[in-house]
Amino acid sequence: MVIPRAFPWVSRPAAFLAAPISVLATLAGLATGGTAATVPIEIPNGSFELPSTVFVSTDIEAWQKSPEPPNHEPDGFPWFQRAGIFKNTNPGRPDHIPNLDGNQALYLFAVPGVGVFQEGTAESGALPVSYQPGDVFSLTVGIIGGGGNMPEGARMRLELGYVETDGSRRPVARTEVVHSLTQFPTTTHLIDFTVRTAPVSASDPWAGRPLSLELMSIGSEFIGGYWDLDNVRLTVTRGADERFPISVAAVPAGMQISWNGAAGTNYRVEQSPDLQSWGATGDWIPGAGGEIQVEVPVAGSQPLFVRVVSDATL
Repeated sequence: MVIPRAFPWVSRPAAFLAAPISVLATLAGLATGGTAATVPIEIPNGSFELPSTVFVSTDIEAWQKSPEPPNHEPDGFPWFQRAGIFKNTNPGRPDHIPNLDGNQALYLFAVPGVGVFQEGTAESGALPVSYQPGDVFSLTVGIIGGGGNMPEGARMRLELGYVETDGSRRPVARTEVVHSLTQFPTTTHLIDFTVRTAPVSASDPWAGRPLSLELMSIGSEFIGGYWDLDNVRLTVTRGADERFPISVAAVPAGMQISWNGAAGTNYRVEQSPDLQSWGATGDWIPGAGGEIQVEVPVAGSQPLFVRVVSDATL
């Protein structure tokens, strides 16, 4: 039986999932010692309140727009108009977004390559933060899909990256958001999506490099409609080389476990009815530097305990 070295607890009330479930995150297999601390990092204009607009503005303070792809086919809208900010409508209007942070939000056309980004270079003046060994960064964004008759299957991407010495941006962790009526049953309620990095290793190419973040429409087969985005949040967990965070979401059959898998490390979800005997829910899953998602069925009302172990903990 695999015995992880520690169990930071994450609890979910019975009303949230089909049964009272406690979720465990194991250590990433390094020596035990200090306690990880998660702190927020301020993102300039993370709520898209600047500049103030009475309707729509194509200017977005502190953010840069992705350049127009060389193979883009014009369709009547100049590229610079495909991303901008808009003012929320008044309460009581059918298109009012009640959980907007502040009074403005970002729109992105669902056209591949349309996006905005920030990077932590001295020249940009934004995000003066870099990757340090042991750090885990989490980027969370409130998103609405389906605007403007967006087709199901349209995709966008959240990315945490770094700035190379030549000024280019490279990805560290990505997650995709796919539009569906199940995922976005309404166009007036923001839903949070998160992308996380694995703990930074001193040998990673991005160790010591400035951080970048990007919000972008992707794909090539789906064009049309727009995304609404707001309340961009960034946190860093210091000392996270000792553990890896996991998140939990309710799904119809039970719960979905998500975590960021480091390249070269294998992971396995295990469950227990009593915290004594543990059994694997499936095979080992290889990490590739991105998010891993596993659904765990839940039946009945008995407690179920779940943990994620890596082969580094063996």
